[in-house]
Amino acid sequence: MKQLIKSIFIMSLVVGLVFAVNRQIPKSQMKMDKMNRVEPDYRRGLEATRDACPHQYPNNEDAVVTVIDSSTNGYGMVATVTRPFDVNSDGNMLVVYRQYAGENTTHGQLGAGYGVVTDGAIQWDVQYNVNYNGNPPWGGGGVGYSAASPTSQARYPSAIASEEYPYAIWNEYTAGPPTATPWPSNCSSYGGRPYFSYDEFGWGGESWLYPVDLDPLFDCEKDLWQGSVGYGYDAAGGEHHVSAVYDDWTRTGSYLFTSEAVADGYIVLGTETLIVNPAHLGTTGYSSTAILSMNDN
Repeated sequence: MKQLIKSIFIMSLVVGLVFAVNRQIPKSQMKMDKMNRVEPDYRRGLEATRDACPHQYPNNEDAVVTVIDSSTNGYGMVATVTRPFDVNSDGNMLVVYRQYAGENTTHGQLGAGYGVVTDGAIQWDVQYNVNYNGNPPWGGGGVGYSAASPTSQARYPSAIASEEYPYAIWNEYTAGPPTATPWPSNCSSYGGRPYFSYDEFGWGGESWLYPVDLDPLFDCEKDLWQGSVGYGYDAAGGEHHVSAVYDDWTRTGSYLFTSEAVADGYIVLGTETLIVNPAHLGTTGYSSTAILSMNDN
C-alpha cells in the first residue's frame, strides 16, 4: 500500500512539472516597459509628399535629434569606404544622401543637408537634386527612368566639409546607350562616372555648381565604382588638397585622383594614377575596396 501511494505521488509530481513547463504566461502577468513614441516637430521639405517624418525612439537623455530631410535609401552607407557625413573645424556639418522625391520616382536624386553654426546653434538647410544635369549624356537607369526622360542616378555619395565650402562627390550610373547616338561596343556594361559639386557661395549660399567630371579624361570604357575621398589643408602654404580613390569594375585595380589646385572652391583634378595594380596581386588579381585617409600634412 505504501509503495502504491509513493508511486501515485511521484507520478502526480512529474505530471505537474510537465504542465508547469508548457503553461503559457498570460499577457496581463508579463512585465513590459513601454517607450513613448516621439514624433519630431522640426520638418523640412517643399512638397506635401515629403511631409511625413519617421518616428524617433530616443534612448539617450542627452541626445538631440533633428530631422534634416527624407532619404530614399542609405546608399551612401552601403559601402564602408564612403563618407556621407563630414564636419569642419568650425563645427559646420554636411551630409549627402539619396533624396526622397516621391513614390515610384527616381532613387538617384542627390540631396545635401548642411548645418551652419550660428550663435552656438546649428541651422540646417537642405539643397535638392544637386546632381541634376539636364538630360544626362547616357541612358540613365533606376526607378523613374524612361528613354524620353533619362534621369541622373547618384551612387556612393561622400561629403567634404572644408572651412569655406561644402562639397558632394559621387558617381553616376551610366549604363545603357545614350538617347541620341549609338552606344560604342567597347563601353562598360554598367558605367560609373564620378562627379563633384559644391556651394559656390560657401556655407549656406544655396547655389550648388552644375556637376563637374571628377576624372578629366573620363571615357565610357571606364567604370569607376566605389570611391573614397579625403581632404586636407596646408596652413603654411594656404592650400587646400582633395583626393579620391576609385575602384574600376571593368579594368579592375584602384585609381587615385589628386587635386592640382583648388581655386575659389573649384577643384582642378589631375589624371588618374593606378595605385593598386591587379597584376601585382598574384593569380587572382583581387583586392578589396580601397579606402583613403588624408591629413593636413
